[in-house]
Amino acid sequence: MLARRAGTAYRARRFVRRHRIETFAAVGISLSLIAGAALSLWQARRAAAERDLAALASRESNAVTSFVMGVFEASDPAQARGDTLTAEQLVQRAAARADMLRGQPAAQARMLEVTGRLYRSLGRYAEARAVVQRALSIRESSGERGTLTAATTLGQLSDLHLILGAYDAADSTAREALKIQERSLGLANAPVAASLTRMAGLAVYRGELAAAEAFSRRALAARQTALGPSDSATADSHLALGAILEREGRFVDAEREFRQALAIVESNPRPNDDIVAGATLKVAYLLDEDRERYAEAAPLYQRALEIRRRVYGEGSPMVAATLFDIAEFLSRRGDRLGAVAPARQAWGIARRAYGSQHPAVADFAGSLADILYKAGRLDEADSLYRQAIAIDQRTRGPDHVAIAGIEMGLARVRIDRGDYTGAEALVRDAVRIREHASGPESPNTVSAEGLLGMVLSREHRYSTADSLLRYSIATMERQVGREHHDVRELYAWLADLEDARGQHAEATRDRAIASVH
Repeated sequence: MLARRAGTAYRARRFVRRHRIETFAAVGISLSLIAGAALSLWQARRAAAERDLAALASRESNAVTSFVMGVFEASDPAQARGDTLTAEQLVQRAAARADMLRGQPAAQARMLEVTGRLYRSLGRYAEARAVVQRALSIRESSGERGTLTAATTLGQLSDLHLILGAYDAADSTAREALKIQERSLGLANAPVAASLTRMAGLAVYRGELAAAEAFSRRALAARQTALGPSDSATADSHLALGAILEREGRFVDAEREFRQALAIVESNPRPNDDIVAGATLKVAYLLDEDRERYAEAAPLYQRALEIRRRVYGEGSPMVAATLFDIAEFLSRRGDRLGAVAPARQAWGIARRAYGSQHPAVADFAGSLADILYKAGRLDEADSLYRQAIAIDQRTRGPDHVAIAGIEMGLARVRIDRGDYTGAEALVRDAVRIREHASGPESPNTVSAEGLLGMVLSREHRYSTADSLLRYSIATMERQVGREHHDVRELYAWLADLEDARGQHAEATRDRAIASVH
């Protein structure tokens, strides 16, 4: 047994050195093994059929262990006949091995869930959803639909529906998972808190910020009761609530939540560096909303970058994301040319980590395009926006909500070039996508309609533009407050329109509102 363990460890280390990116997917199997076995045993303690569930957990754990060993050994060149496995081949092998467990439905469902996580890590969201849906069907046919195990599957499926922009399906599966957990476990426990956090995130995507806040506060209360006020998961709930409050324009309340989370994790004798970095960034994001507090934000961004470099390494997408945060901060404070270098560095890290066709690469491309646009490099920005849209259309589908944001960025390039017809077409498509995804009155839809109003004003279609801008301002102001940067931008566009129509007094008033910080 010891020799076998050593051999397996050696093969795993060698595989990691040759295939760093492919290994990210394989690591997901091991993490799922640990989490899955722990969840099953925890459920066994809580459920009525304690001994039966414990035995099931043991059988599933053994099946998962065999599954992990089989997938890793498939990467051994001696067994692969000299071929090396790509990440996709590794996941396909995992899916095939899941089919070998047809006589063990509970274990097979677990394997399909693991395979779904692997597909998700590769950006293959449709495939991930299909295998997790199959896992749920297996659980349903074996009489598990109303169990805590099925609730976990439903939660995973809800996350994938959300990623693919299927908000109604995401909402219904998340609600079903929450109902099962509340019925089985009560209101104040960690699994219920996780589902409430999921519901809050869904409400944010749908533009239902009041509902999002209510779900988030319930999640925070559940974690405080179940885990205590100083647990890292409780800190996560403070961060999630703060992010929603920030979206609502309640910056003082949001900062209080962010700093509470940071205080919790920093007071831990062995603080979780990842949560420290995340909480530090949340505070930094909030501070750089206010030009007078830029000096406070700068060292926080740098601290988060240093933590993530130490924890993840220079080639990590987490480091890339933080570099983009710094680039956007530099751009906002006026150093638009200085922002380009860290943004390019982040883009390079992302492409090396994910390859050229991953949805995450589309997100990074859109972020770099934003930086380049603000730096006046319109040709490069135009090209990257179009690349990002093409990747998203291939990997996420033609109507995914992420495409709308990129189309709005590309529209701004077209506006600056005087191509108002092209800009209008892009923004109208963004409005269509967002309205379908989030509804006509969501902040996302309304902000796109505001941009459409600006485009129409440039085309001298003043009456329609005026109506759109005033509607957008009234709706957004009611939802997030006048001081929100999106609302201030709408006021600036309205002032431009009023100046063009000779309404100079009104323009002066609205431009003053736009410039308040």
